[in-house]
Amino acid sequence: MKFAALIPALQAGKIDLAISITPTGERKKWNRALLLVEELLAVFCAGRGDQAVDIDLTLSYSEKQDSLDLMVESAGDYLNPFEENTLSDQLGITIVKNLSENMEYRRVNNRNRVCFTVKK
Repeated sequence: MKFAALIPALQAGKIDLAISITPTGERKKWNRALLLVEELLAVFCAGRGDQAVDIDLTLSYSEKQDSLDLMVESAGDYLNPFEENTLSDQLGITIVKNLSENMEYRRVNNRNRVCFTVKK
């Protein structure tokens, strides 16, 4: 599922997503963040077909550190996308690895949690 495919669900009110407009200098970082979100949604939705997927996405910006952190949580079976051979297609995770730093996976309360910082 690609990010553009989510637009009808957003319009129908099935997904809550808020993105604030940023100054031009920050646009590159936000574009990276959107690409990362798209790739992670594709990873966590892969193989689910039309089945609903419970995903929480948290974006945190620190002006003091000038950093943008993302946390994606999903319900379901154990899925650490950073482990070798976990996914049949590694392209999405390769993109995530190249655009982020401080990547971390944890299993918390039967949920998959991926946290990372968007590269500047």
